[in-house]
Amino acid sequence: MRYLVSVIHDSASLATPDEDAAIDVFSDRLQTELDGPEVALAAIDRLGDKLTGYHAYHAARADLLRRLGRGEQSRAAYDKAIELAGNTAEAAHLTRRRDQVG
Repeated sequence: MRYLVSVIHDSASLATPDEDAAIDVFSDRLQTELDGPEVALAAIDRLGDKLTGYHAYHAARADLLRRLGRGEQSRAAYDKAIELAGNTAEAAHLTRRRDQVG
């Protein structure tokens, strides 16, 4: 896990500022994953103001909310991710994920 986080941070030097912020969020998510989805969700939410326009931020939140049993919130986060998705294939994938939420 820590190796993967290191690889993500090493790739950040090639990223745009928006991508760099996204890499930080997902790096934090990976690091806190060992502590559970509640901790990971808190880490992601701290950067929400920077990434609100980034679909992967909402998709990651949706997945964590699903794992925490917060179905309504998860579906809303998937809806936002679908709205921001850059292509139809990704939107279709996120729609399938949303439709699986109990």
